[in-house]
Amino acid sequence: MHLSQSAISHQIQQLEEQLGQPLFRQIGRGVELTVAGEVLQRSVQRSMETLRIGLGRIASPPIWTLGSSYWYVLRLCCTAGCSRVSTS
Repeated sequence: MHLSQSAISHQIQQLEEQLGQPLFRQIGRGVELTVAGEVLQRSVQRSMETLRIGLGRIASPPIWTLGSSYWYVLRLCCTAGCSRVSTS
């Protein structure tokens, strides 16, 4: 994925600021989703499944043969509200 932990943390922080509420809370040395984070996670999972099905209907080669970086970019778009993404 070629992203550092700090870059991911920064993206999460920006999303939380846009939403006006935290998505994660620290528990000891770990984190867990807040209620808002759980709501967003369910919505993104449904969206990703719908997208996977739709792309599977039109993609050649089949979408599941594409690399994980492709899916990561799509996930970032779903969670961060990107309007323009480059996968290169």
